[in-house]
Amino acid sequence: MRKLISVICAFLCLAAFIPRAAAGEGGDYHTADGYGYTLLDDGTALVTMYPVVSRTVTIPDVLDGIPVTAVGPAAFDNDQEKETIRHIVIADGVLRIGRNAFDGFSKLTYVTLPDSVTEIGEGAFRSCRGLKSVRLPAGLKAIGAEAFDACGLTSVVFPDGLETI
Repeated sequence: MRKLISVICAFLCLAAFIPRAAAGEGGDYHTADGYGYTLLDDGTALVTMYPVVSRTVTIPDVLDGIPVTAVGPAAFDNDQEKETIRHIVIADGVLRIGRNAFDGFSKLTYVTLPDSVTEIGEGAFRSCRGLKSVRLPAGLKAIGAEAFDACGLTSVVFPDGLETI
């Protein structure tokens, strides 16, 4: 019995080191400039991890020469990120923000969304209590359920082309 418990504990410890991309979309996991990403079927990148080195997260438009078109589901899902990050800048060319991508960033106060974003996933900015206003991109077509639930929003500008909330 002790041996079984030891094997299970060892497996769980090893599993903690597997990149979060394994649960995301796409194929092989890659890194560039501290970012983790996977390649999507269309040859573009889905960002799955960001190096927390400042209070501002910048999602780039290109990693290793590959266009970045999406932020992965729960890509930023650790307590250090949630307590550190105040500002998120997403580069033009990113089309999708995944489910729960920035969920629980209680100190987030500002988000820059480019007009290229067409979809904001379910719970993407849920519980971002410091977020008071957001300008939704002109190209936005869909906002998932609870995308901005439990935020401190007092001002939201919806684009004319929005089709689904």
